[in-house]
Amino acid sequence: MGNGMSRYKFFCHGCKDGNARVGFLISDRRIDRIVDVKRVNEHIMCLKVLIGDKLVTCICAYAPQTGRSAEEKDSFWDQMISVTGSIPASELIVVGGDLVQT
Repeated sequence: MGNGMSRYKFFCHGCKDGNARVGFLISDRRIDRIVDVKRVNEHIMCLKVLIGDKLVTCICAYAPQTGRSAEEKDSFWDQMISVTGSIPASELIVVGGDLVQT
């Protein structure tokens, strides 16, 4: 684009009641480097991207907050362990989001 404007694509996943939503905002220039997008649930989403010659799995996570049950909070951490455990050791992992539970 010659006008200096950038374009982006938004990958997201959330629940209908608006309690949780996770997502990634990616520059159009990088879209062709995305290998996979996995929407685990409204609290966890993964984006696998090729950076140079290295695969990087980016995890966006939003822990259940105040007012959510202990079971839901425990389930979130079980899912995080499962997701991170399924990523091959040859890949880098970047985790971002709100992981503090109140």
